[in-house]
Amino acid sequence: MSKCYAHITSQQRLKIHQLLIQGCAIQEIAQKLGYHRATLYRELARNSCQYGYRPDWASQQALSRRHYCRASKLHKNQPLNQFVIEKLQIGWPPE
Repeated sequence: MSKCYAHITSQQRLKIHQLLIQGCAIQEIAQKLGYHRATLYRELARNSCQYGYRPDWASQQALSRRHYCRASKLHKNQPLNQFVIEKLQIGWPPE
C-alpha cells in the first residue's frame, strides 16, 4: 500500500490563510483541501511567525528548506564533493 504525497502549493497556502481568517477549524480546512489534519498542523507549526500564519512567508520558508536539503549533501561530504568534481572534469554527465 503506497501513498502519494504532494507539497502544499502557494495557492493552497493562500486558501489556508483565507479560511483561518474566516474562522474555519483546522479539520474543516484539511477536508476542503484534501489533506490530513496533521499536515495542516505541521504546516502551521513550521511556517507561522510572530504575526501568525502568512502564506507568502510560508512559501518562502518551504522553498528555503527544500533548497537547503538539496545543496547540503555535497557541502557536508568533502570526499563525495571531490569525487563529483573529478568526474565532471573528465566529462561525466551531471546526473
